Amino acid sequence: MHVTFTSNFDWSPKYGVTIAYPPGWSGSVTRRCGEAAIKAGKAERLKTPSKSEASHDNP
Repeated sequence: MHVTFTSNFDWSPKYGVTIAYPPGWSGSVTRRCGEAAIKAGKAERLKTPSKSEASHDNP
């Protein structure tokens, strides 16, 4: 799932681990993380880029 964060979001996938996403960060996250951020109003879902679009980002 691809999202862009609109405000700070701390994701804790398991006990003792926290990933802090700053506003403006865009990229691929796990579905659980993306859905939680969207539900909290802290992220917006993006269209998943096609393989050809993604290859232009990583030459």
